[in-house]
Amino acid sequence: MEKEKIMEEPQKAIKKNLAESTSEKYIRWQNIRIKQFSTVTNLILGLAAGMFGFGIKLLVEYKSFLTNSLFSLLILITLILTAASIISGIFCALSRLLDFRYTVQIHNFNRTDGEKKCFRNLTRVLGRMTWSLFVIQMILFLFGIISSAIVVLVIVCPP
Repeated sequence: MEKEKIMEEPQKAIKKNLAESTSEKYIRWQNIRIKQFSTVTNLILGLAAGMFGFGIKLLVEYKSFLTNSLFSLLILITLILTAASIISGIFCALSRLLDFRYTVQIHNFNRTDGEKKCFRNLTRVLGRMTWSLFVIQMILFLFGIISSAIVVLVIVCPP
């Protein structure tokens, strides 16, 4: 009996250290994931803003091409896609900010269990909305790049 007790204690300590180690790794990777998500979202937002400015510049500099309805349509599509990408990026950042704000409320000791459950549900919805807006932002940006490349090709190689 005494021998079994002596054998169990190191195993319990190993399991406890393993659980703490796993928890620390999860927290570390969670922080890395949060930073990477912010970096990518901000990068796409900045590139979309630059592309929107480029589209406006093309619109102003190449007025002679505006008589071509295809060129006008392509510039308009580029501007709409990049503006929509910028807007979805802004909403993505706002929903993410609210998600963090309500996540803190879950861990507030002054909250009741019912309030914490409500905040958990809210953060789940905001998390899904953030990822959906991120995907929308990326898709709109990619289509904006494609339409912008077509506009540049029309300028370089007029029909």
